[in-house]
Amino acid sequence: MLDDNRIKTLMLASQLEAGLADLYLRFAELHPELNKELWLILIQEEHGHAEAIRQLYQLTYQGKCRFDEGSIKTDAIQAIIDYVQETIVATRCGPFSVMRCVSITHDLEKSLIEKDIFSHFKIVDEYAEVLRVLHNGTLKHIQLAKNTLDKLKTGNSATS
Repeated sequence: MLDDNRIKTLMLASQLEAGLADLYLRFAELHPELNKELWLILIQEEHGHAEAIRQLYQLTYQGKCRFDEGSIKTDAIQAIIDYVQETIVATRCGPFSVMRCVSITHDLEKSLIEKDIFSHFKIVDEYAEVLRVLHNGTLKHIQLAKNTLDKLKTGNSATS
């Protein structure tokens, strides 16, 4: 059985992924010129990531996966969720350049990898693909955002 803190951590991780999808949806509304190359991809995959974390929760509950929260603190995840929500609100209060939106995206995705969140799951080989989807998807998001930033800096994007 999962203790309350582990349950909360897993629920917050799923909420974070869904929040990222909401943020990217807002960025897509602000800068639709990047929808095909960035925002729509991220939105769809973040919804998939939220579902993958829900699957990991179920697998953990069923004893097919073990979640060792280790250095992950619920306060830290909540702080990222709060930042995402504050950013969504801020986009309604003033201008957000395309460069700023893509930079925020890059930084958020990179922070997930740096925090090594996905290494805290110990899972049977049969379900290891769920973790690979999360980890590799986040790496892909970092690269997509970096590529878009590079294009913006050189003026070779759909925004020019």
